[in-house]
Amino acid sequence: MVCTVGIEALQAPACYKLRVRTPFRSGKARCLTVQAVKLQSVDEPVSRRQAIEGLVILAASGAIPQQALAAGKSAEVGSYLPAAGTAGFSDFKPDKSKTPALRSGVINGSDSYSFEVPSNYREVGVANIQSGNFCMPNCAEPWTEVVFADDKEGKIQLLVAPLQKLTPKANATIKDVGTIESLVQSFGPYITGTPFWTYVPFLLRFFQDVAWNVADVFAGMAMRFIYCRYLTKQSCMRTGTNLEDEDVLAKNVMDINGRTYYEYESYAPYGTNGSHQLSRATTKGKCAFLFVTSASDKQWPKGEKHLRQALESFRV
Repeated sequence: MVCTVGIEALQAPACYKLRVRTPFRSGKARCLTVQAVKLQSVDEPVSRRQAIEGLVILAASGAIPQQALAAGKSAEVGSYLPAAGTAGFSDFKPDKSKTPALRSGVINGSDSYSFEVPSNYREVGVANIQSGNFCMPNCAEPWTEVVFADDKEGKIQLLVAPLQKLTPKANATIKDVGTIESLVQSFGPYITGTPFWTYVPFLLRFFQDVAWNVADVFAGMAMRFIYCRYLTKQSCMRTGTNLEDEDVLAKNVMDINGRTYYEYESYAPYGTNGSHQLSRATTKGKCAFLFVTSASDKQWPKGEKHLRQALESFRV
């Protein structure tokens, strides 16, 4: 999304308003006007505190995209998470207010999930469109709970889907949902990396107050074509990012504390998550959980050991 910003003087020469033009659709734009609290002319020096106050005002108004605010790196998890039993790792178990799914009660906050994270990893912010923040507690599509990453080693993420999307049976186990061979096709796009156009259903519900026209549909198709043909060098006729049989290097069924897990190791060079993927899936209550660790060919030699330990530690 591209925003253009302009500043115009109001009646008082030391007071300004900010006009933000956000092009939601071709030919039209919505404008947001924010009046600064600080009465100061542009010729006067601006202190650090005043600058921060201005950013807070703009962020609260929505004038600054959240991605821009989150551009700075977060702290390494080892600086604030408790140490794990494994050297060099930290224990991650979310509190009840950590994610939209936990806050809404879709996932039981007192007994949710846990795993170990390499202490040098950093948490990555999850956009509202991916976290399900706008549709809880009735999300019909999978969402991303948390993401941790290190530039030199790879990425760790947890995705959750409503169980009813996979089976009508209440409180079904992973074995009730399907075999380890059959479910890899359902999980495949999320293991390798879901292309942005699969979030179209979310976008339609999120922007349901926006009047979409035929031109928008064609624009979306054009964006998909450009993305897959020129940016990722894939054919648009390819079946998304599903895992093919030859992509799955190993699979294993595990029973841990009375719960069954399906575990996969795959190599998919076309995946947007990274060529190497290690994943583990299970179910609990009304949710299906998919824990995915991934790395590029360049990251894999250094990150493999850490990613395997993170996968081994995942529990629901």
